[in-house]
Order: sequence, then C-alpha cells, then structure tokens
Amino acid sequence: MELPTNQNTTGVLLSGGQGKRMGYCKKHELTMGEKSFLSISLDALEGFHRRAISTKTDLLAPIDGVEQYEDLLDIGPLGGIYTALKQCETPNIFVLTCDIPYVKKEFVNFMLGQMKSGNLGVFPVIHNRVNVLCGVYSKELLPHIEARIPTGRYAVIGAIETAPLQYVDITGTEYEKMLFNVNTKAEYESITQP
Repeated sequence: MELPTNQNTTGVLLSGGQGKRMGYCKKHELTMGEKSFLSISLDALEGFHRRAISTKTDLLAPIDGVEQYEDLLDIGPLGGIYTALKQCETPNIFVLTCDIPYVKKEFVNFMLGQMKSGNLGVFPVIHNRVNVLCGVYSKELLPHIEARIPTGRYAVIGAIETAPLQYVDITGTEYEKMLFNVNTKAEYESITQP
C-alpha cells in the first residue's frame, strides 16, 4: 500500500444522504455564517490534487475543479465510499461527510500523516467510537466492501473491520470539535443561534 499524500489521494465528499432526521433537507445546502456546509467541506479538502463528490444523480450543479461520482449502489455511505473507490484514479481516498461544519484542513492533514505502512485505512476515534465517515481508505479495501454488499448489511465498519486499519484517538483534542456532526434540527440550531 502506498502511504497517502495530497498527491496520491482523492479528497472525497459524501453528499447523497436523505437527511431524514433533518426533515429531508439537503444538508450540503445548510449554512454556518456565510458559507454552506458544502463549501466548508470542500475547503477542508482543498489541498488535494484531486477532489470529488460522491452523490446521487443531479443532486448538485457542477463545481469547477471537483469531479462528481454518481452513486452506483444507493445503499447509504457504504455505497458512496464504494463508488469513490471504484471511480477515483488514485490509490487512496480521504472521505468527509458534508455535515461536519467545523472541519478544517489541519484535521485532514493530521489524519493523512497518521497512516502507517501495512494499514489500509486510518480513522479517528472519539470517546471509544470510530468515525469511518472521516478518514483514509485504500483502494485495497474494495474486496472487503464488495464481499459485504451481497449480505445486505451496509454498515461501513462491518465491511472493513477485518482489514488492517489504524485508529487515532482524538478525544479531548482540538480535532474532536471539528468532527461535530449535524444530524438533527436541534443540532443545527445549536450552531446557528447566537
């Protein structure tokens, strides 16, 4: 496995969820300050030689310098990750979701630097919970994901947990807040109310 760098990794934004807990809104269109969640996430991926969005058909207008991968499976985040790994031209992807409005490039660069030889992915851990929707995936994880899809069990961690992975505990660090995830209207109001 080739260790990930900004040159051999595609920065991928997952943006195809239904937003059920938000009343079926398009979370990438939500704003914090003057910026949309989509813009915030793409800014965090700015240092990559290639950037892409894994999404559903016609969800987004074209964005200069950002490829769009049409979700091949429509099975949630696992389908978006599978799609990105299949369609990217680099040996690695760095995945972010579009609903973490505090994320910054510093976190992305930190995680890229954590990957050790022999591992096929690196993911942050907060309070003993692994966040597989924000981390590095090697294309070598594709066989693990492809073996899981026919089972109908689409949890990302279940698809990759038997592979050699690396976990980085960020509990209590500056990076923990950067991964605050907005899933409900109350969570969104908590970041937008003065």
